[in-house]
Amino acid sequence: VPGLQRGPSPMIDTAQLLQELTDCLDWLSHHCAPQTMQACVQDIAFAGDGEPTTSPQFAEILHNLIQILQQRRPHDRPVYVRLITNGSQLQHAHVQHALKRLNEIGGEVWFKLDAGTEAEMLAINDTHLPLSLHLQRLQTCCQLCTTWVQTAV
Repeated sequence: VPGLQRGPSPMIDTAQLLQELTDCLDWLSHHCAPQTMQACVQDIAFAGDGEPTTSPQFAEILHNLIQILQQRRPHDRPVYVRLITNGSQLQHAHVQHALKRLNEIGGEVWFKLDAGTEAEMLAINDTHLPLSLHLQRLQTCCQLCTTWVQTAV
C-alpha cells in the first residue's frame, strides 16, 4: 500500500462511528425494501488501509457493533461481520477475546497470507518475520473463529 505507515491505528471517534453505522443500517433497511437487508448487504467488514486490530479500540467497537446488530431483527442486518487481518496482533488477549466474540455471532475472519515462503513475504511485505510465525498466528486464528485464508499465492 503506497504511503502505508506501520504501527498503531489512530484513535477513532467511537460515538461518531457508531452513529454513522446506525444511520447507514437504517438507510439500507429502508432502501433495500422490498428485499431484506440480508439480500442487499453481505457483510460489515473490519478492513482498511492498515491492520484493523492495531486499533486499541478494536474489541470495544466490535462489542458495540454486536450490540447494535442484536437490537435489529435478524432479517434487518447483514449476513456476516468479517475481519480482514494479517494476524499481526493475534498474540494479544484482547484481540483473541474479540475473535471469540466474532465467532459467537457467526462472524468470520479472512486471514491474509500474502506468500508461501519467507523470501516471498519479504519481497511483498518488507517484513523479516519467519513464515512459521505467520502460520502459528493463522492456527491461533482458526482456533478462535471461523477463518478463511485470503491469498494471491
